[in-house]
Amino acid sequence: MTSSLPTFLLVVVLVITNANDISCNQDEHEPIQTARFEVSKVLNWAKGLKTMYDFESNLTSFDSYRAGFALSQCVMIYKLSERRLTRLVSSSKDRSHRKAITWLNAALAGNRDCLDGLERNGFSFDTKVARNLNIILEKALDSVADEQGVTGRGRIEAFSSIGTSSKGPDWGLLGSWNPQSSKAHFVVAQDGSGNYNTINQAIDAASNLGLNRPNRIVIYIKSGVYNEQVNAKLTNLMLVGDGIDRTIITCNKYSDQSGGTPESATFVQPLPPPTSANLNWRFMMAGGSDSVDIQTLSCAKCGKPAHLQCPKCVELKLPREGAAFCSQDCFKSSWGSHKSVHLKAKLSSLSSSEQDAVSPTNGWLYCLKKGQARTPKMPHFDWTGTLRPYPISKMREVPAHVELPDWASDGIPKIEPNSNLQHVVEIKTPDQIQRMRETNRIAREVLDAAARVIRPGITTDEIDAVVHEATIAAGAYPSPLNYHFFPKSCCTSVNEVICHGIPDARKLEDGDIVNVDVSVYYKGVHGDLNETFFVGTVDEASQRLVQCTYECLEKAIAIVKPGARFRDIGEIINRHATMSGFSVVKSYCGHGIGELFHCAPNIPHYARNKAVGIMKAGQTFTIEPMINAGVWRDRMWPDGWTAVTADGKRSAQFEHTLLVTETGVEVLTARLPSSPDVFPWIKS
Repeated sequence: MTSSLPTFLLVVVLVITNANDISCNQDEHEPIQTARFEVSKVLNWAKGLKTMYDFESNLTSFDSYRAGFALSQCVMIYKLSERRLTRLVSSSKDRSHRKAITWLNAALAGNRDCLDGLERNGFSFDTKVARNLNIILEKALDSVADEQGVTGRGRIEAFSSIGTSSKGPDWGLLGSWNPQSSKAHFVVAQDGSGNYNTINQAIDAASNLGLNRPNRIVIYIKSGVYNEQVNAKLTNLMLVGDGIDRTIITCNKYSDQSGGTPESATFVQPLPPPTSANLNWRFMMAGGSDSVDIQTLSCAKCGKPAHLQCPKCVELKLPREGAAFCSQDCFKSSWGSHKSVHLKAKLSSLSSSEQDAVSPTNGWLYCLKKGQARTPKMPHFDWTGTLRPYPISKMREVPAHVELPDWASDGIPKIEPNSNLQHVVEIKTPDQIQRMRETNRIAREVLDAAARVIRPGITTDEIDAVVHEATIAAGAYPSPLNYHFFPKSCCTSVNEVICHGIPDARKLEDGDIVNVDVSVYYKGVHGDLNETFFVGTVDEASQRLVQCTYECLEKAIAIVKPGARFRDIGEIINRHATMSGFSVVKSYCGHGIGELFHCAPNIPHYARNKAVGIMKAGQTFTIEPMINAGVWRDRMWPDGWTAVTADGKRSAQFEHTLLVTETGVEVLTARLPSSPDVFPWIKS
C-alpha cells in the first residue's frame, strides 16, 4: 500500500451617519438593487459549494478542515453584505450616499477577501460567479459616485485620499486599499518596521490625536499573528492587513465567568467593530459556557499549560479539557487523533435512523470522507474515465484471537505518525527480520489466493472477501482494514485507478486489468505487496503497460544493495518507463516498513527526485512503481481514497517488500513455486 489553520474571516463595517448625509435618489436604486441581487446569487453559490464540500471532501486532514471553515466564513460575509444592501434599497432611514458607498465598498472588499482566501487554501472550482460580483459592485459604486460629481474610475481616487485634515470623504478606501500605493496613518509590524508592534498601541496613539484626528483613521497591520485582545475605542477606524491568511488576529484569553465569554472575544468594544479588510480574525478561545480556570488546563498533546483551544470543539460545545493545546504545532501534530472527537460528537447528535444512514458499518452504500461516511447516492464528480464507483459492503469482522494494530478499533494510527522512524531509517534486528520473513510469506500466499479467483464476472468485493478470509486463516490482520478509516481488507485498482481502489459491487469485465494490493500484520510487523492481473482477454496496449511496470520493478530491485542511493531507484524506473512510451506517477511512493506500516525511507519512483540517504544492510522498504499509459498526473475520487489517472487512461502497479542484505537484496515477498502462472513473460 502506497504512502503519501482554521481560516476565519470577518469583514464588518461601522456606519456613522450625520445631518449632512444626502439621501440616494430613485435612479441610484437600480444599480444597488442589481448589486444586491448579485450578492444573493454569490451567497447561494457559496452555500451550495459549502454543502458539496462538506459532503464530498476529505475532512480528515488539518488543511481540508481549515479550508472548509474559511468557506463557511465567506458565507457569513455574503450574508452580511446582502442584509446591508437590502436595507439600502428598502429603508428610507438607511438611504444615503455615505452608507451606499460604505456598504458597496465593504461588499467589494469582502468578496475580494473571500476569493483570495479560498484560492490560497487550494480550492479548485469555477469562481466566475463571484468574480462577476466585483464588476457589478464597481459599476454600482461608479453610479453612486456620479451622483456626487465624481465620474468613472475617478471615484477610486476621489474616495481614497487620506490626509491629516478631518475634511473629505474616504469611504472608497476599503475597496481600493493597496499596501504599495495607499497610505495609512499608523503601521503595525511585529518586526519593528512599523510605527508600533501591537494593534492596541496604534489605537491608543490614534485616540491621543485629539482635534488633529482625521475623519477616518487607517491602521495598516503587516503580516503576522497578533495575539491580543483589540480594544477598539474609536469610531471611523479602518484596519487593513496583508491578506486573510497573512495578517491574523487571535485572542487566547479564557473566560472566568460561568455566564459566558464576553472577556474572551478578540474585539472588546461597546459599539460595532471598525471597518476591516484583508484581516483574519481568529476566535481561538471564544464560545462555551462552562467555566474552566486557565491554570487547570493542560495541552492534550504534551501536557504543558494550554493557551489555545480547538475551534471545532468550541463550535460543537465540547469540553475544553480534551481540546486545549499549548501551541499551533501541538494542535496540528495531534490532528490525526483529535479529529475523531469531532466525528463522534457529530454522530452522537444524530437520531438512530440518521446514524444508520451515515455509519461506516452500514453496507452497500457509496463511500465518502475516506471511509468515515456512506451515502445511498453516487457522489457527483467529473469522472476522468469510464469507471464508476459502486456501493460497498460493510466492514468485515476480525476474530478476537488475531493481534490487532492500534488503528483497528477507531481508524486512527497512534504510534506511527509521531514515531522517530518517520525520519530515521531503521536497521532491523535479527528477530525483526525473521518476523518480517514470516509475515511477508503470509502476504504472498494471500495475494496468490486472490489471483486464483480473478475472472470476468467476479466483484472486487468478492476478491476482498478472499483476501480477508485467507489473512485471518493465517492468524494475521489485514493491515489496510480501518487504517485511516479505509473500509476494506485490500485495495483493488481497476483500469484507470492508480492505487487505493476500494473493493465494491462492480463485476470485473473481460479486458479489464486489476491491481490487488495486499498488506498483512503478523507478530507485530507488516508485509506489503501487489500485482496487476489480466481479466480475460486483454488488449495489447494494456499487456505492454503491465509488462513494462513489472520490468520497472525488477530493474529497480536489481540495484538494491548496501551503499546504493535511494534516489537512484526513481532514475532506473523513469528511464525504462519513458523509453517504453509511458509515464511515472509522482504523487505516491514506496516506503519503509516493519513494526510500522509506513515509515522512512520514502522511495520516489520518478527521475530527479530528492530522496536522501543510502541503503544499509538490515533496512526494509517497498518499491512499488505506478506507471500510466497517458499523463502521470492523478485525481482523487470523492471517496477520498481512489486515485485515478487525470486523463482516464490505464495504470498498472507492482510492489515487493525488500530486505537489504550484506551482499545485495532479499525479496521478502518473492513469488513461490506454488504461485499461479498468470504472467506470460515469466518463464517457469
